[in-house]
Amino acid sequence: MEQAECPRLSEEFIKVLLESDSQLYFTTRKLNKKLYIHFKGLRKLENLTQFTGLKVLYAEGNLIEKIEGLEECSELRCLYLQDNRITEMIGMEYLDKLHTINLSGNCIQKIEDIEDKTNLGTLHLQRNFIGKNGISDLVELLNAENLSVLDLSYNNIDSIDIVQQVIYKLPKLTVLYFQGNPVCDKFTNYRKEFIANMPNLQYLDQRPVFPDDRRFAKAYLKGGIQGEREERLKWEREKDQEKMNGHLAFKEMIQKKRQKDKNVESTSESNQELSQVWSSSTDNEESENGDSETEVKKVNYDDVD
Repeated sequence: MEQAECPRLSEEFIKVLLESDSQLYFTTRKLNKKLYIHFKGLRKLENLTQFTGLKVLYAEGNLIEKIEGLEECSELRCLYLQDNRITEMIGMEYLDKLHTINLSGNCIQKIEDIEDKTNLGTLHLQRNFIGKNGISDLVELLNAENLSVLDLSYNNIDSIDIVQQVIYKLPKLTVLYFQGNPVCDKFTNYRKEFIANMPNLQYLDQRPVFPDDRRFAKAYLKGGIQGEREERLKWEREKDQEKMNGHLAFKEMIQKKRQKDKNVESTSESNQELSQVWSSSTDNEESENGDSETEVKKVNYDDVD
């Protein structure tokens, strides 16, 4: 496709886009929070200066080569530019509020321009060329102190030093996609070693990290296969003990309930006996009182006669 044939993000293009869906867009540009310009064949980000209230930009699946034209979009929280032709992570210096950046499927070789992104929590860089130049390609990650989700899968990371000096040093990282990098083959057991060295990791590649995974990984790192086997046996014994304790606690609860019901039943029977005695006594008193009144009435009647 020749450049002349590609559509541009022109004023007319934007006007038509905003008028195409009144439920999705405002014609007043600064009022729009989201803008969808994905899969349009665009080569350049331009004419976005009036979108000052924009918070999410969907621009994936285009032919964009540079991150530019976003100087006035300082309210951006999410920037989706995956599957384009971007070669450098520059042009985001004004976007201090960014929380999510997706640059997967581009031609990026180095992570940069994120040193002031204190709100950055999610960074997707899958299928790029990061790592070709060693640790310098990734050292900028150490400045992303609040990064919790990182996708670096299928890049060119081939150095264990990068893993030990950068990846292991990300304190708040909880989700990591790292498969497909050449360095993974240099570890005896890549998954176990990552889990053992990253205490906050909750998800690695396509699988979550469970508490037993972490225990087994640490045991493996300390004592190899034999250490892991011993830890697994210990884990199984602990689980069996937990089940036994659960059964005993349930049995004790049932016994207490039965004893409580028995006490309630016994109390009910005692109350019923007392009620019967009280009722019988009351009936006798009423009967005696009734006879007396009859006699009195009879005596008085005889006197009158």
